[in-house]
Amino acid sequence: MKARKLANLLEFRKNRSKEAQKLAQYGLWEESEIANREIMERLPGDYVAHSQLADSLMRLERQDEASNHYRLATSLERTKTERNRKAVELATGSFWADAAATNKLIIEDYPWDIEAFNRLGKAFMELGKNKDATDAFECTLVISPNSVIAKKNLSRLEKAPNGRGDASPKTSLGTSTYIEERGKTGVTKL
Repeated sequence: MKARKLANLLEFRKNRSKEAQKLAQYGLWEESEIANREIMERLPGDYVAHSQLADSLMRLERQDEASNHYRLATSLERTKTERNRKAVELATGSFWADAAATNKLIIEDYPWDIEAFNRLGKAFMELGKNKDATDAFECTLVISPNSVIAKKNLSRLEKAPNGRGDASPKTSLGTSTYIEERGKTGVTKL
Protein backbone atom coordinates (compact mmCIF):
# COMPACT_ATOMS: atom_id res chain seq x y z
CA MET A 1 0.00 0.00 0.00
CA LYS A 2 1.25 3.46 -0.83
CA ALA A 3 1.32 6.22 1.77
CA ARG A 4 -1.14 8.49 -0.07
CA LYS A 5 -3.74 5.73 -0.45
CA LEU A 6 -3.33 4.82 3.21
CA ALA A 7 -3.71 8.46 4.27
CA ASN A 8 -6.98 8.74 2.34
CA LEU A 9 -8.31 5.48 3.78
CA LEU A 10 -7.43 6.41 7.36
CA GLU A 11 -8.90 9.88 6.93
CA PHE A 12 -12.16 8.30 5.70
CA ARG A 13 -12.17 5.93 8.70
CA LYS A 14 -11.47 8.72 11.17
CA ASN A 15 -14.17 11.03 9.81
CA ARG A 16 -16.88 8.38 9.48
CA SER A 17 -16.08 6.92 12.89
CA LYS A 18 -16.35 10.35 14.55
CA GLU A 19 -19.60 10.94 12.73
CA ALA A 20 -20.99 7.55 13.80
CA GLN A 21 -20.05 8.22 17.41
CA LYS A 22 -21.61 11.68 17.36
CA LEU A 23 -24.81 10.30 15.82
CA ALA A 24 -24.93 7.65 18.54
CA GLN A 25 -24.46 10.31 21.23
CA TYR A 26 -27.57 12.08 19.90
CA GLY A 27 -29.53 8.82 19.81
CA LEU A 28 -29.64 8.72 16.00
CA TRP A 29 -29.13 4.96 15.90
CA GLU A 30 -30.23 4.37 12.29
CA GLU A 31 -27.83 7.02 11.02
CA SER A 32 -25.05 5.64 13.22
CA GLU A 33 -25.75 2.18 11.78
CA ILE A 34 -25.39 3.54 8.24
CA ALA A 35 -22.10 5.31 9.03
CA ASN A 36 -20.61 2.17 10.61
CA ARG A 37 -21.74 0.02 7.69
CA GLU A 38 -19.97 2.45 5.31
CA ILE A 39 -16.76 1.99 7.29
CA MET A 40 -17.16 -1.80 7.17
CA GLU A 41 -17.69 -1.70 3.40
CA ARG A 42 -14.22 -0.24 2.90
CA LEU A 43 -12.61 -1.85 5.95
CA PRO A 44 -14.25 -5.22 6.60
CA GLY A 45 -11.71 -6.01 9.32
CA ASP A 46 -12.52 -2.93 11.39
CA TYR A 47 -13.63 -4.62 14.59
CA VAL A 48 -14.30 -1.24 16.23
CA ALA A 49 -16.89 -0.41 13.54
CA HIS A 50 -18.47 -3.85 14.03
CA SER A 51 -18.68 -3.23 17.77
CA GLN A 52 -20.15 0.25 17.32
CA LEU A 53 -22.63 -1.12 14.80
CA ALA A 54 -23.63 -3.76 17.32
CA ASP A 55 -24.22 -1.02 19.92
CA SER A 56 -26.53 0.80 17.49
CA LEU A 57 -28.36 -2.41 16.62
CA MET A 58 -28.93 -3.14 20.31
CA ARG A 59 -30.51 0.31 20.72
CA LEU A 60 -32.69 -0.44 17.70
CA GLU A 61 -33.76 -3.66 19.45
CA ARG A 62 -32.20 -5.89 16.82
CA GLN A 63 -30.45 -8.15 19.32
CA ASP A 64 -29.73 -11.07 16.97
CA GLU A 65 -27.92 -8.85 14.47
CA ALA A 66 -26.13 -7.05 17.28
CA SER A 67 -24.99 -10.33 18.79
CA ASN A 68 -23.57 -11.42 15.43
CA HIS A 69 -21.58 -8.20 15.09
CA TYR A 70 -20.28 -8.42 18.66
CA ARG A 71 -19.08 -11.97 17.92
CA LEU A 72 -17.55 -10.86 14.63
CA ALA A 73 -15.76 -7.95 16.33
CA THR A 74 -14.29 -10.32 18.91
CA SER A 75 -13.27 -12.80 16.23
CA LEU A 76 -11.61 -10.10 14.09
CA GLU A 77 -9.67 -8.79 17.07
CA ARG A 78 -8.54 -12.31 17.96
CA THR A 79 -7.49 -12.95 14.35
CA LYS A 80 -5.41 -9.78 14.37
CA THR A 81 -3.70 -10.84 17.59
CA GLU A 82 -2.95 -14.33 16.21
CA ARG A 83 -1.57 -12.94 12.95
CA ASN A 84 0.64 -10.52 14.86
CA ARG A 85 1.97 -13.37 16.99
CA LYS A 86 2.68 -15.41 13.85
CA ALA A 87 4.42 -12.47 12.14
CA VAL A 88 6.66 -11.99 15.18
CA GLU A 89 7.53 -15.71 15.26
CA LEU A 90 8.42 -15.70 11.56
CA ALA A 91 10.62 -12.64 11.93
CA THR A 92 12.31 -14.11 14.99
CA GLY A 93 13.11 -17.21 12.95
CA SER A 94 14.38 -15.06 10.05
CA PHE A 95 11.71 -16.39 7.70
CA TRP A 96 11.54 -12.99 6.02
CA ALA A 97 9.43 -13.88 2.97
CA ASP A 98 6.79 -15.53 5.14
CA ALA A 99 6.97 -12.67 7.64
CA ALA A 100 6.39 -10.18 4.81
CA ALA A 101 3.41 -12.18 3.53
CA THR A 102 1.86 -12.40 7.00
CA ASN A 103 2.31 -8.68 7.65
CA LYS A 104 0.72 -7.91 4.28
CA LEU A 105 -2.32 -9.94 5.37
CA ILE A 106 -2.52 -7.97 8.60
CA ILE A 107 -2.27 -4.67 6.74
CA GLU A 108 -4.90 -5.71 4.23
CA ASP A 109 -7.45 -6.21 7.02
CA TYR A 110 -6.09 -3.71 9.57
CA PRO A 111 -4.31 -0.92 7.66
CA TRP A 112 -3.93 1.17 10.82
CA ASP A 113 -1.51 -1.36 12.40
CA ILE A 114 1.78 0.52 12.86
CA GLU A 115 3.68 -2.53 14.07
CA ALA A 116 2.69 -4.52 10.98
CA PHE A 117 4.04 -1.78 8.69
CA ASN A 118 7.29 -1.63 10.69
CA ARG A 119 7.66 -5.42 10.59
CA LEU A 120 6.88 -5.42 6.87
CA GLY A 121 9.53 -2.78 6.28
CA LYS A 122 12.06 -4.82 8.25
CA ALA A 123 11.20 -7.99 6.33
CA PHE A 124 11.63 -6.17 3.02
CA MET A 125 14.97 -4.75 4.19
CA GLU A 126 16.14 -8.27 5.01
CA LEU A 127 14.97 -9.47 1.59
CA GLY A 128 16.86 -6.63 -0.08
CA LYS A 129 13.65 -5.00 -1.31
CA ASN A 130 14.56 -1.52 -0.20
CA LYS A 131 11.93 0.26 -2.34
CA ASP A 132 9.17 -1.83 -0.75
CA ALA A 133 10.71 -1.29 2.69
CA THR A 134 10.69 2.46 2.08
CA ASP A 135 7.00 2.31 1.12
CA ALA A 136 6.18 0.36 4.30
CA PHE A 137 8.04 2.79 6.57
CA GLU A 138 6.43 5.77 4.81
CA CYS A 139 3.04 4.22 5.60
CA THR A 140 4.09 3.98 9.25
CA LEU A 141 4.76 7.72 9.17
CA VAL A 142 1.25 8.33 7.80
CA ILE A 143 -0.17 6.62 10.88
CA SER A 144 2.38 8.02 13.33
CA PRO A 145 4.41 10.92 11.93
CA ASN A 146 6.82 10.78 14.88
CA SER A 147 7.64 7.07 14.64
CA VAL A 148 11.30 6.83 15.59
CA ILE A 149 11.57 3.30 14.20
CA ALA A 150 10.30 4.31 10.77
CA LYS A 151 12.42 7.45 10.63
CA LYS A 152 15.62 5.63 11.60
CA ASN A 153 15.01 2.82 9.13
CA LEU A 154 14.24 5.29 6.33
CA SER A 155 17.49 7.03 7.15
CA ARG A 156 19.32 3.69 6.96
CA LEU A 157 17.67 2.92 3.65
CA GLU A 158 18.81 6.28 2.27
CA LYS A 159 22.37 5.39 3.25
CA ALA A 160 22.15 1.84 1.85
CA PRO A 161 24.35 1.14 -1.19
CA ASN A 162 21.43 1.34 -3.59
CA GLY A 163 19.54 4.08 -1.74
CA ARG A 164 15.80 3.69 -2.18
CA GLY A 165 16.11 1.16 -4.97
CA ASP A 166 16.12 -2.58 -4.55
CA ALA A 167 19.26 -4.14 -3.20
CA SER A 168 20.38 -7.71 -3.29
CA PRO A 169 19.63 -9.70 -0.14
CA LYS A 170 23.38 -9.76 0.54
CA THR A 171 23.33 -6.00 1.12
CA SER A 172 20.27 -6.00 3.35
CA LEU A 173 20.59 -4.54 6.79
CA GLY A 174 21.01 -6.91 9.72
CA THR A 175 18.65 -7.57 12.60
CA SER A 176 20.70 -5.38 14.90
CA THR A 177 19.62 -2.32 12.91
CA TYR A 178 15.93 -2.71 13.63
CA ILE A 179 15.49 -0.69 16.80
CA GLU A 180 18.03 1.57 18.43
CA GLU A 181 17.26 4.74 20.28
CA ARG A 182 19.53 6.17 22.88
CA GLY A 183 17.91 5.89 26.31
CA LYS A 184 14.88 4.08 24.95
CA THR A 185 16.36 0.95 23.48
CA GLY A 186 14.77 -2.28 24.64
CA VAL A 187 14.92 -5.92 23.69
CA THR A 188 11.88 -7.52 22.16
CA LYS A 189 11.11 -10.59 20.14
CA LEU A 190 10.26 -9.89 16.55
